[in-house]
Amino acid sequence: MYLYMYGTYELIYIINSNLSEENIHQTILKYSTLLADNKGYSIESTNKGLRRFAYAMRNGYEEAQDGYYIQVDFRGTNITIEAVKKDMNISEEVLRYNLYRKL
Repeated sequence: MYLYMYGTYELIYIINSNLSEENIHQTILKYSTLLADNKGYSIESTNKGLRRFAYAMRNGYEEAQDGYYIQVDFRGTNITIEAVKKDMNISEEVLRYNLYRKL
């Protein structure tokens, strides 16, 4: 039997603004589902809206001038964190992300 240490985390990620409204909602749902499937719970997702960057961010070959900021507060384990990091590192929808452990 494994014991998992749950911690409280805050995830902030930026979705490329060049996506359609439907794709943005699908991306938010994708990460909420990913958290729930990997032992994450008490998931609260907040769309902070479209914001302009101080400088252009490059995602692949294109540059983005603005993006949708999404904040997610959740409880999870190291399994949850590794799954989120792995998926966000290869995602083309997500420009940047920051994951913090709350004390």
